[in-house]
Amino acid sequence: MGFPGPDELGRGAVVGPGGASPFDGGGEERVRVDAEVLGDEARLADTVDRLHRAWAARRRVVVELGVGQDELRRPSAEERPPWVLGPGFTFLAERLHFLVWANNWDCRSGRPVWWWGRKAARLGAEEGGRADAVLADGTHAWVDGGPRAALDLPAVIHCESVELGRLRVKRRTAPAAGGPSGGLAADQQ
Repeated sequence: MGFPGPDELGRGAVVGPGGASPFDGGGEERVRVDAEVLGDEARLADTVDRLHRAWAARRRVVVELGVGQDELRRPSAEERPPWVLGPGFTFLAERLHFLVWANNWDCRSGRPVWWWGRKAARLGAEEGGRADAVLADGTHAWVDGGPRAALDLPAVIHCESVELGRLRVKRRTAPAAGGPSGGLAADQQ
C-alpha cells in the first residue's frame, strides 16, 4: 500500500498535537482541531470551511487533532424549527468529524492507517497491494475518500460504496462521440 496514494486523490493526514507533517516538503495547510475550536461557533465554522475547501479541491491538508474521538463524534442537536434554520444550515460538529476523516490518513501512531482500506478489508478485500485493497477478483483498487469525481486511475471504489457494503470498482469510461442524435458533442467531451 502506498502512502499517501496518488496525488489525484488529494489525501491528507491526521496527526496528534504538535505532530510533524508526514509528507515530504511539509508545505501543506495545517488545521488545528481542539476543544477551543469545538467550543467556539465562529472558530468551528471557520475550521469546517477550511477543511471543506481542501477536501473539495483535493488539496492535501494536515489536521492536528487535539481531542478524542468521543468529543469529535458527540452528536449535535438543534431545537429551532427547520424553517427558521434555512436551507444552508449545517450541523458543524458533525461536518467537522466527516472532514477530519473522509480523505485523511491516521498518522497519530507510528504507522499511517488508511481507514477506508481497513473497512474494505472487513468486506472481504485484502488490505494493501499496489493500491489500498486487493479485491476478490485480484483487482488492486484505490478507495477514494474525496468528493465523487472521475479520476484518471485504473480502479477506484468510492468510500460511500464501502460504507454501503459494496466493493464495486468504478472504472473510467470515455463518453461516446456524437451530436444531437446520440452521445456527446465535441464541445461536451
